[in-house]
Amino acid sequence: MLDETTKTTFSPLKSELYHAYQSAWCFKRKIESLPGRLQTETREFLLEELTSLRSLANDIVLRLCNLDDEKSRFSFQEIKRLLNKSAQLDQAAKKRLTDTVAEYRTSINTLKTQHRNKYIAHLQGDFYPDPFQVQEMVSGISIALASAQKTISTVWGAEQHFGFKLGSRDRTIDFVQEIKNEPI
Repeated sequence: MLDETTKTTFSPLKSELYHAYQSAWCFKRKIESLPGRLQTETREFLLEELTSLRSLANDIVLRLCNLDDEKSRFSFQEIKRLLNKSAQLDQAAKKRLTDTVAEYRTSINTLKTQHRNKYIAHLQGDFYPDPFQVQEMVSGISIALASAQKTISTVWGAEQHFGFKLGSRDRTIDFVQEIKNEPI
């Protein structure tokens, strides 16, 4: 859908989604290793780990919400506005884009209204979840990540992958596939 110049202009969207996937992968790994580490680590470690998990969860939510920000120059909403004005796209492509962006918005609605608005962006009272309920911090994140990846792939006109090469002799972590295979 996007030409090369527009892809460069909107590259911060890909970067935001990359960092959301990276944080989600780290969160997932920390959760998976937590039971075994609790048996050998100190109580101070527990505090550090729960604080880290909360920060990672908040980071993921904020990054996913940034992708839907109506006032940002770098959001799915802005790309939709730009492309819907474009004469380069036919009506079917515009509808597909509008539907994909709407699907993304639906996928993050609970994260946006229940997590971001209630715990991160607006202080509405003493509603912060119990720090020991770490799974509740990320409920719905795997679905939102998959929807964001689908949306950016639609916009870019090709499947987008996000990963990290550990080293020249090591594997590349495929964040998208690992989150898809074992959702958070």
